Formats: sequence, C-alpha cells, structure tokens
Amino acid sequence: MSPATNRSSVAVPDDLSFVFDEEIAGVAALGADFAVLRRAGRLSQWLPEVGHSCFESDLLCGLEADLFGQQTGQQAEALSLPEMRVMFGDMVEKITILIRWDKARQIYVVLTTRDQMARPIDEWMARRAREQRILEERIAEANREIAIRELRYQDVVDNNPDLICRFDGAGCVSFVNVALAQFLGRSSAEILGQNLIELFEIEEGEAFWRHLERPEANLVQMRRQSGLHWIMWSARRLSGEQAEWQAVGRDVTALKLLEATISNQRDALEQANRELSLSNTHLKQFSSIAAHDLQAPLRQTAAFARLLRENYATKLDEDGAEFIESMLASLTRSQKMVSSLLKYARLSSSAFDFEKVDVTALVHSACAALADMIGESGAEVHIGDLPMMYGDAVLVGQLWQNLLANSLKYRADRPLVVRISGFRDDAFVNYAVEDNGRGVNPEQAEAIFHMFRRAESSTGVEGTGIGLSLARRIAEIHNGQISLDASYGPGCRFVIRMPA
Repeated sequence: MSPATNRSSVAVPDDLSFVFDEEIAGVAALGADFAVLRRAGRLSQWLPEVGHSCFESDLLCGLEADLFGQQTGQQAEALSLPEMRVMFGDMVEKITILIRWDKARQIYVVLTTRDQMARPIDEWMARRAREQRILEERIAEANREIAIRELRYQDVVDNNPDLICRFDGAGCVSFVNVALAQFLGRSSAEILGQNLIELFEIEEGEAFWRHLERPEANLVQMRRQSGLHWIMWSARRLSGEQAEWQAVGRDVTALKLLEATISNQRDALEQANRELSLSNTHLKQFSSIAAHDLQAPLRQTAAFARLLRENYATKLDEDGAEFIESMLASLTRSQKMVSSLLKYARLSSSAFDFEKVDVTALVHSACAALADMIGESGAEVHIGDLPMMYGDAVLVGQLWQNLLANSLKYRADRPLVVRISGFRDDAFVNYAVEDNGRGVNPEQAEAIFHMFRRAESSTGVEGTGIGLSLARRIAEIHNGQISLDASYGPGCRFVIRMPA
C-alpha cells in the first residue's frame, strides 16, 4: 500500500504530509472495541488491516488491560512503547509507539515514529519481558482462582453437619471441621496434633484401624456430655506418598432412637393385635352362647304364653287375655332385640370380602327385599345413578336396606317419596337418602345412631332402635361416615361418605 493511498483514509494537513512521504511517522485510529479504524503511513503498517483487532499485532499482545484502563479512566497517561524493533520489508527499524485515548472522539490515536537502526537482540529481550509479564499475570490470576475455590471448599466443609477430620497413619489429627470441633466441645486449635484414638476415647484401637480398611461404614458409640451418641463413620485413604486418611461421621442417634421407638410401638401393636384377636374369639363365643342360651328361654316362655292363650282363653277374663297378649308382644320384641344385638356383635368379629361394589344394583335389591313395606306404604322410591364404591357387598346391601326401612317406617300422613342420589368427590363417593316423612328433632341428630335409642317421632312405630346403629357401624367398617342433615326438612336426609 503506497503512502498516498494510506493518506487517503486519514485527513492530513498539507503542511504535515512530509512526515509520511519521508517516513518519519505513521498515524492510526482504533475504535473503543480496539478494532483498527484507519491507518496512514508506512510506519503504521505494523498494525493489522482495517477492521481487525489491534491485539493481533505481537507488539500489543498482553496490553489489553493497559489500553482499557485509559478508556475507563483508571490510567490517565498515554501508553508509550519505546525502541520497538519492527521488520518493514527487508529492513528492521527501531520505532517508538505512543497510544492515547481521545475521549471526545471515542477513539484511540496511535502515533508511530522512527528511531535509529535497531539490534535484533533488543526486540527479542523486549518480547521476552512482555511474555514474562503476561505469564506472571496469568499465574497470579490462577492463584487467585485457587484461593477462591479453597475458600468455597472450606465454607462447604465448615457448614457441613457431618463430622469431618483428617489424620496420618499414626492417628495424628491434621484437620477438623466446625461440626466435629463443636461435637467434641473443643476448638480446632486444641484438637490439631492430638491422637485420634485418645481424642475419640476409642477403647479398641487396633480394631479401629482394621475397620478403616473396610469399604463399608462403621457404627460407633461415642459418649459425650450430652449423652451417648451413635456415629456412622466412613473413611478413605487419600492419594499421596504419605499415609493420610479422611474420615466422615454422621450422627445417627436420632435415627437409632426412632428405630427403638418404632420397635417398641411394633411390639405394643403386636400385643394389641393378640389381645384383639383374643377379644374377637371371646366375642364369637359370646355370640354363639347368646344365639342359643339367651334366645332359648325367650322361645320357651313365648311357647307357654301361646299355650295359655289357646287352652285357657275361655277361663280367663278380659284382663287376663290382655295380659297374655302383652306378654307375647314383649317376648317378640325381646327376641328381635337379641337378634339385632347379635347382628351388631358379629360385625366386629367377622371377616369381610372387600371389592368394587355396584351400589345402584344393591339399592334395587334392597327395594326388592322391602317390596311388601313399599307396597303397603304406597311409597315412591326414586333411585339415581349411584357411583360404585369399594366395600363388602353384603354389608353395603344391609346398610341400604336399613336406611330404606327407616324411611318406610317413619312416614307421615302425606304420600311418601324417597329419593336416593350420589356423586364422586376426589377419592370419596357421597350418597344421600331423602324422604318427606316425620323427620327428626335436630337435637336428636346424633342420638338416633346410638344403640336402642329411638326418635321422639317413633311413637306407634314398631322397631328395636338398632337399625341406624348397624348402618353407622357398617359405614365405620368401610372407613366412612353417616350422619343426619339436621337442616333438612320436612322429612329426613341421611348423608353417607365412603372411600371410592
């Protein structure tokens, strides 16, 4: 590139053109990103072509921080590179380079002036000095990075709740973290240099060293002022010429106590299960005895009463005949109560077969079983699309039969209408039985589920007062609930909630 061509890219006053013609100086401009914007004069051709980074030149390599310091104001003085040797064609010339940041124009101005003929050794020495400085800066940066990583590692180790230590082949401790120092109740300075066997109060030292050779963790009991601790230790040998070990311990005392608690609870649960099994056995025996021994006298008394009525009816006056009828009614009611009581008792001692149950089909079966009562009462029973549930089909069928029978018994003077509906809600199914019968006093909403308790509205209605008790017990067996909606009226609304 000729000097004229070079000058065409830079506006140069005519009275200064001789500095390019006589190759006294060269001028160049660099952008804020250090790219070459323009250059003029042969002495500026040590810079790369326009558009390239100035640091592609060996002369500026490693001076990024110095130039950037001018731009940021950290370095106010111009950068001077005196007595630089540069090959121009076949000639090696000695030049001086001056670089200054022009804040107003936001460019670097580069001035290159020619000096006397240079010796190659000077350029070599200058380059070696620059390379040495660059190497030192890189080493310093690497050392800073290593120091930062060591601080981070130390922070992680010190904040680790595990107990960490290092020791040599003789057991001399060279490092402990904060958690271990706190566990031992001493400072790190007091622990360093002490023997590990004595520090941890390990009675069988030889066995301890044998355990270190094993890959699996070792559970060790250590007694501190706070009590007995269980520590799970694992150790590994560090690489290096000298024997050095690193051990990590985790305090599993809470886990051991939890295991002991669980073991005690398991034993208590097994004992409770044995007692429950024995109780169920006794209950079954009671049910068997009650089925025969309790009902037998009732049946015998009822038989004698009927004989009196049949054989001595003509010899009894009106009061005597009424007494016999009252006796027979009481005996019949007592037999039903004993029978209902046995049904309730057997619910607690029977084995159940849980499966997916078609509730709609079971409700229809219950209606079929109560067909005579439905026909007698003239009731309308509306059955919706009921969701299926998981349970024992026999028990669930009994529950629906009891609830339907309750609505049919406690009907009012108006035509009876019974509605059965249901829907699914997350992991539960919900059912409702509504009727327009006599209803229940809200104050008795819970009492009607108690054994042999009947509502105030039950006057003139036959029953034992155990049907709703059986229904609730069946719901409880299925981990479900049944309750009376006290806000509903006229009539009753029973709400059943069961697991799906």
